[in-house]
Amino acid sequence: MSKPLTTEEMAAELRFCTKTFRRYVRKYNIPHGGLGRNMRFDRDEVWAHLKALNTAESALAKTSLKPKKVSKRSTSQSANAERYSQLLGLEGVH
Repeated sequence: MSKPLTTEEMAAELRFCTKTFRRYVRKYNIPHGGLGRNMRFDRDEVWAHLKALNTAESALAKTSLKPKKVSKRSTSQSANAERYSQLLGLEGVH
């Protein structure tokens, strides 16, 4: 375990503004010790956590459903109404 780093030191190493890094700590549950302005970070734990987050996000992006592209020609009102009724199970009802 390396020497614990302060918020400012860890933010500087990651090339983040201190305020941005504090937001990331809350949002992404970055491991730390201490509370408030007395937070301390283990460099190796933080890097491992960020790499794991990056891996998880890229895997999610590859498997997530992307919206189907619709050409401009098929976006008429009747086509939209037909798709909507199919989604609701109201086929043939207009």
